[in-house]
Amino acid sequence: MAQQLGFTSTFACYSHNCKQIIRKGNSLFGTAFRQQFHKLHKPASVSLHSRGVLRASFPTHSDSKEYFNPYWLGILATVLLMLPESADASSLDVLQDIFKSKPLSLVHPFVMLGVLGTSLYTFYLGYQSRRIREADSETKKQLVKGRFGQRHYQTSAILLAVLTFFTFEGMANTFTRTGKLFPGPHLYAGLGSVTVMSIMASLAPFMQQGKTTARNIHFALAFVVVGLIGSQLQSGYHILARLLGWE
Repeated sequence: MAQQLGFTSTFACYSHNCKQIIRKGNSLFGTAFRQQFHKLHKPASVSLHSRGVLRASFPTHSDSKEYFNPYWLGILATVLLMLPESADASSLDVLQDIFKSKPLSLVHPFVMLGVLGTSLYTFYLGYQSRRIREADSETKKQLVKGRFGQRHYQTSAILLAVLTFFTFEGMANTFTRTGKLFPGPHLYAGLGSVTVMSIMASLAPFMQQGKTTARNIHFALAFVVVGLIGSQLQSGYHILARLLGWE
């Protein structure tokens, strides 16, 4: 009986301390964010008046309204504290099982095949865009109609995003399935292609300014990227064959 009373007293103290911590957390979050963030005001509005005259109206101090409520952070912290560890562990196990399943493991190689084809197409668009600056007036008119420069820019941005995401997705999938990574040509070529494409993207502002050196470096690195992605075909095939049980 004494042990039960002692347990009840300890649990009551623990609950009281948790409530005090949550209250203090809410207060601290509120104070910190009030100091860091100014009050948000109602945005200025612009309207088209008669006779095509634009009118802008700006809010006064009395129209100001505080939209940011810092107490949601305290509520979020409270919810996270109340989550049981067993639930987190079981959810993580389920996610790991799904992530390392064979269907999801096959996403990476098929997407990277598309990346190889897209990189060749992007190289073609870039080469055609480069020809515009060197062609005669009649040929230039025909090339401009193809909008090669704009299409190259858009395709390159998508290619860089997809390549970066699925490079690290493949690494995460391998680590989830095997518990380790395998340093070798396939991994190094993947990381190298992401690195080189990032350098190429960083040259875009200088190319827009007409810097010939930046354009030449960008064009030379394009060969490197296509070569790195293409070099992963052989090593990627062996990895895929082991995954499917062919080897």
